[in-house]
Amino acid sequence: MPLSYTNCGAPAAAEQAAGVERITGADGALERVVLHGRGGGSAEVYLYGATVTSWKSRGRERLFLSAQSKLDGSRPIRGGIPVVFPQFGPGALPQHGFARSRRWTLLDAAEHGEGVFARFELKDDDATRGSAWPFRFEVQYTVTLTATTLSTIMRVENTDVDEFSFTALLHTYFLVPDIAGTTVAGLEGTRYADKVSGASAVPEARARVTVAANEDRVYADVPGTVAVASGGGQRVSVRRFNFRDVVLWNPWAAKAAEMADFGDAEYRTMLCVEPGTVVEPITLRPGQTISCGQLLTVEDDDDDGSAALAEAEAAPASLVRSRVLWLLVASVLVAGLAARSYFGAQVDVPGCAMSYSRPRYLEQTEFGRSWTRYSAKYKLFLYREGGFDDARGGGGGVPARIPVLFVPGNAGSHKQVRSIAAAAADAFVELVGRDPAAAAARGQIGYDFFTVSLNEELTALHGYSILEQADFVNDAIHYILSLYPKSRGRAPPGLALPASVVVVGHSMGGVVARTAFTLPNYIPGSIQAIFTLSTPHNNPTASLERHVDEVYDSVNRFWRHGFHNGTLDAVSLVSIAGGNLDSMINSDYSYVGDLAPARNALSVLSSGINDVWLSVDHQSVLWCAQMARKFAATIVQVMDARRPEQLVPLNERMAIMRRALYSSLEDGFATDRPLVPRATAAENYRYVHHHRPAGAARAALRLNPARMHALAAAAPAAKRRKARALHLLPLDKEDADVSGRILQLLYDPLLFTAHHDEADTAQFQPALLGCSRAATAADPDAVACETVPMPSAAKLPRRLSTDDSGAPPRPLHYVEAPLAALGRFDYIGLEVPADPQAEGFLQAAVADRPAQREWAPGYLRLLRPTTLSVPAPGLRTRIRLAVPENPLVVFRATVAVRGRPDAAQTQQAAARFPAIMRQSDARRFETRFWHSLDAADVAIHGRGAYFSADTTTTTTTASAAVAGRRADVWDGVHIDLWVDTDVVAGLEVTLRINWYSSLNRMVKRHDMALLALSFAWACLVLLRQLRSWNGAEEGNNNKPAGAVFPSCLGAIERLVRDGTLALAVAAGLLTPVVQELVAWAMHDVWSPATLVAWNNLFMGVRGSGWPLALAPALLVVVALGFVALQAVVLAAVCALLARAAAYVRGRHAAGPAADDLEKRAARVSVRAPVAALAFVAFVSTLVPYQFAFLVIYLAQLITVVHTMAAAARLVDNNNKEDQEEEGDEEEKEGPRRLAGLANYQLGLLLFWTNGLPYCVPELLVWVRNLSVLWFEDAPADHNLANMAGFFALRLLASYSVIPRLPAAGQSPLCRGVRWKRAVTHAVFALGVAYAWLFGTRRPFVLYSVANAVSAWLAVVHCAHYLPLRWAAGKAPPHPAAAVQPPPKPSSAPSSLDCRPEPLAASTKSPPRPDRTATIKAHLDRKLR
Repeated sequence: MPLSYTNCGAPAAAEQAAGVERITGADGALERVVLHGRGGGSAEVYLYGATVTSWKSRGRERLFLSAQSKLDGSRPIRGGIPVVFPQFGPGALPQHGFARSRRWTLLDAAEHGEGVFARFELKDDDATRGSAWPFRFEVQYTVTLTATTLSTIMRVENTDVDEFSFTALLHTYFLVPDIAGTTVAGLEGTRYADKVSGASAVPEARARVTVAANEDRVYADVPGTVAVASGGGQRVSVRRFNFRDVVLWNPWAAKAAEMADFGDAEYRTMLCVEPGTVVEPITLRPGQTISCGQLLTVEDDDDDGSAALAEAEAAPASLVRSRVLWLLVASVLVAGLAARSYFGAQVDVPGCAMSYSRPRYLEQTEFGRSWTRYSAKYKLFLYREGGFDDARGGGGGVPARIPVLFVPGNAGSHKQVRSIAAAAADAFVELVGRDPAAAAARGQIGYDFFTVSLNEELTALHGYSILEQADFVNDAIHYILSLYPKSRGRAPPGLALPASVVVVGHSMGGVVARTAFTLPNYIPGSIQAIFTLSTPHNNPTASLERHVDEVYDSVNRFWRHGFHNGTLDAVSLVSIAGGNLDSMINSDYSYVGDLAPARNALSVLSSGINDVWLSVDHQSVLWCAQMARKFAATIVQVMDARRPEQLVPLNERMAIMRRALYSSLEDGFATDRPLVPRATAAENYRYVHHHRPAGAARAALRLNPARMHALAAAAPAAKRRKARALHLLPLDKEDADVSGRILQLLYDPLLFTAHHDEADTAQFQPALLGCSRAATAADPDAVACETVPMPSAAKLPRRLSTDDSGAPPRPLHYVEAPLAALGRFDYIGLEVPADPQAEGFLQAAVADRPAQREWAPGYLRLLRPTTLSVPAPGLRTRIRLAVPENPLVVFRATVAVRGRPDAAQTQQAAARFPAIMRQSDARRFETRFWHSLDAADVAIHGRGAYFSADTTTTTTTASAAVAGRRADVWDGVHIDLWVDTDVVAGLEVTLRINWYSSLNRMVKRHDMALLALSFAWACLVLLRQLRSWNGAEEGNNNKPAGAVFPSCLGAIERLVRDGTLALAVAAGLLTPVVQELVAWAMHDVWSPATLVAWNNLFMGVRGSGWPLALAPALLVVVALGFVALQAVVLAAVCALLARAAAYVRGRHAAGPAADDLEKRAARVSVRAPVAALAFVAFVSTLVPYQFAFLVIYLAQLITVVHTMAAAARLVDNNNKEDQEEEGDEEEKEGPRRLAGLANYQLGLLLFWTNGLPYCVPELLVWVRNLSVLWFEDAPADHNLANMAGFFALRLLASYSVIPRLPAAGQSPLCRGVRWKRAVTHAVFALGVAYAWLFGTRRPFVLYSVANAVSAWLAVVHCAHYLPLRWAAGKAPPHPAAAVQPPPKPSSAPSSLDCRPEPLAASTKSPPRPDRTATIKAHLDRKLR
């Protein structure tokens, strides 16, 4: 929640909700922040020293603060948790450094998950730089509070150009009842230095350390958690993060008396247990950061269970006996299994190495208001890499190379550019090598990386921010290009003036970059290349806000048409996705084949990129060393400063990208190197070796260093100076099928790598020759050879059991060369170096072209393990798994090899060439490798669930998909296996469905569906409550209405009992199947736009196959359980707060007399319209309507609490009087009617809870903008109609339950009830239908649906009383009259009467005056 600023003198509220309170200083007091957590806990932090001075948990204060402590800033605070930095103890700086005596800056504070946090910052300034520790630094200190924990984490960053060292410690003062009964556990077995006695390295043998004198000990290298236990069962554990040491301190009596800010006897109630690193300082290089801190956890063993008892009392007593309990258990179980599946059963495992940089960010201060209207909240920086730019004269901030602009993503920082920029600098150095002049002549002059700071806005959730950032990016590009005319004037001749900027976008930064093309301030041609990393191009990841969806639609439509009308002909778009480990976005949304033609775009997963071969998560795609190196090595190849575009032409650029990012396996081993014709003979080689097959076997060869050295040693002395050797494989010309055969070549490039010195490494590749016999009498084996085209080698990752798990896999090179071009020769020749290295191998064999083995087991067969036996005719074997396209199902594959009889060869081969498995499909988008074949999880991303309604498509993939002809674009999963055919005779591939790993994919990929289905269930719950209230239960419309409005959990119970849940599960199973069948049947009848609209219903169609129906059915159950959990939590929270409020009010007077209520009601009737008008004016001008809805929601929560409190207090009063004498039944109606009103209000609160997610994005962005004093909002944010329904219903529901709408009322007063009842059902039905059919794709509309439903209920409230006035000729009763008592059995009408009954109506004699006044006073005070 946003910060609430309160003056010190403001009275405290009776109940404080979870959140943050900032108390400004007054009368010399220091400014502080108070965190209010759930469960009544709190923490107080002073900005002076960022010192935590109070922590309350479970009703107890946990931290000691001296009564003598100075809280005016004159000296450090004595108590709490002072921050010791950058020096512990005495030294060159004041005692314990300067951090505890400096004023920190509050960065942000908010609720997060189950807790609330506040983040503070301390940076260097003139005072610190003038001290004995003069370094530049940045410290962020985060204090997080939950019900039973308090964490304090400090993050230190070295922003200096030199490294520095420091010590740090959190000087935690614990409040204890008596120091004599306090022990510290967890220090046994460590050694400490006693600063009191001067002893060092003293072993600690006690399991529980006690304090009985002045203690000042430094325990070094404490291994585990430390716990402080004291009298009364109090216990707090101290878990440390990156803190190696623990200091134990108590001054005792003598020293306490000497301390001016410490009471003489206070040593008895405190003990300092201080985690830190003080023995050996921490050293940080420039740009490095470290996070360290502590987690304090309350582990008291005297908890009386009062909180749990109150929570249990708040829930209905029937919960433990109802189906709702089992629904909750099932939902929690599924959610827990899905979470455990995600974290413990991932298809891929992380393997990224850390990248390092030496960054400097130079703010472009001249890029101000004159250049862009967004200069107040966005900034532009020029990145400089330490060492690289300094050595080349670029450290001064004058850009002269090729400009690149980095755009961060959702909540991203401009500093995220550092890994890519540093890797690009290294790649450039490697590219130019020893001849920079030649590289400059080719236009390869390096990159200038610019980066934008976008205020860490939530662009994934807020479309207006996307437009603002894109507008700013265009302005930034304009400014960047203006910098180069002056700097390029001093550059070598031949370089063109930049007319475009290369853009690199991470996450939503890629969407911002594409949006820039659509805005009026875009300079045509200023962006020629966009590289995106983990960007959701096709669909937003979370459509919680209308503008996001509108921006995506307009931008994607522009791009699809742009390649047809010539607007984007010269633009290249490269999309790299992280794959399975990216939990932020679905990588199938990163596919750009449906947005741009293949000549302009390519998409690839990181797991298929050569030398990366890893899935990476959303953030590590930027800092992953393997990914950064490959990305940098790719982009430096396309630079050409001789052209205005600063890049090579589009065709050449895309060819370079494909070679770098795709495997040649996808190109059919196309030849990418120009053939240099060359003739040669045997005398040009050190030796020529013939590999003759034995018997009927086909020609094959196997080389290793030992064999090659033996052949070289046997060569004649005259030829030993030759550098090359020739190996020959005979061709059988009598074989008519030679054109259908290939040469398979697999080798370790280390075999042919020559290291001339540390800086010069040369790698040779085997050359392919066609050789003919040229026998002579002197040399009968003589041959004459000529070069033939050598296909490109594909890289295969190899990992041996002896390899370091953290090291990248060593690549093998694999080539398939067709023999059709060699039919006129007698031999296949392989030219290799004659002096190989000490390791590596080469295998080559003539084999048939790999035939694709078809395997179509079907999902039903795969419920159990199914095995396929395949022979291994060559080095490579391909299996096509003919399964439907389904990204939700994971297959567990196990591969076993059938070995040949020679066991010795098997063992030798296993050490050199373990089997390798590769997964791919018809698209180049997704490829993965496996090194261990014991258990490989095969899964696909497939295509996105939704398509655009734009009929202009640019690829066959999109056009075929929207037309329903999925066979044209999907031909199953391809499994390639490489095995050593010398030792492997065949393969046994076992496949089954891995349901456990599939579970997280089913849930994670339908997160928006969970919100939509929860909204649908919330509608059904409220509708069920209304039906019960109206008397329509179990199909009997004439059944009398319930006495009170039913509870939410009771309504959920009814939904389970009456079969609504079963029908919803059946609908979830059938809807995807019906979508698929209808699309298949109508693909030749409907237009593509109609098919797209049909496909986009419900949860979309992610492929085909019956398992697609399992996810919706599962989510239907989970969503209802989620709504039930909301109901339980809301009821429990409101009941606890109500009991507390009733207790507080019960201690005061009973309330005003009955005759004073009329005056009070008159005052309220005057103030309410004034407050409403002020609220409306405030929303229409200053705050967005989402904030208004949040206020309405909180007001409704308070109303529920007040209603419950009034009911509880009335019950208590009745109980007291009933002990004296038995009262009438009528006297007990008041509490029951208030309970019904509370149930109604709670039902509305539950319904509105499912609309809250759609307000969060705008509120977060609004608060973020306020933090930088940016007050411009989207115009639609002040539309009063978007909150009018909630506002009206909130006012009306505060006083009365909605009037009954019985189905069989025949009274003249009931005219119009039937149509209102029918409209009510229709409104709810439309809401449920929209949530079911469209809510997953466009969930933001559900907020408007909730507003419309609320508006109609408000109309029912108001419209009910107008017919009464017309019919009865009198004013309508007070709205409280709608809270009706149950009908009397003796006077029950034959049909329901829609007339509200007055509060005091009764057929009995009038009750005692004193009891009547009491009941009426309580009811009117609450209801008004």
